[in-house]
Amino acid sequence: MIAERLKVAAVRAVSGEDKLRVLEELGRERCAVIGNGANDVPVLEAAALGLVVLGPEGASTAALRSADVVCASTVAALDLLPDPMALSATLRA
Repeated sequence: MIAERLKVAAVRAVSGEDKLRVLEELGRERCAVIGNGANDVPVLEAAALGLVVLGPEGASTAALRSADVVCASTVAALDLLPDPMALSATLRA
């Protein structure tokens, strides 16, 4: 599992309310969130790091506006996490 290789916790939540609840439980100031839908906007904005994935289905405009980083895939987003130099190079102002 990718989370084990990264030595991080991974949690999957479906609804927007569930996502915010999990984020608060884990601590928003130390969490990265990956999403691409309009329902992800509140949690992308609340997390320390919000990553939007432009997958085959695209991404909502609102999610793109709220993201700190935009990635081509979930794997690309996860690959950034252990690499501070690559991550800082992709941050949007």
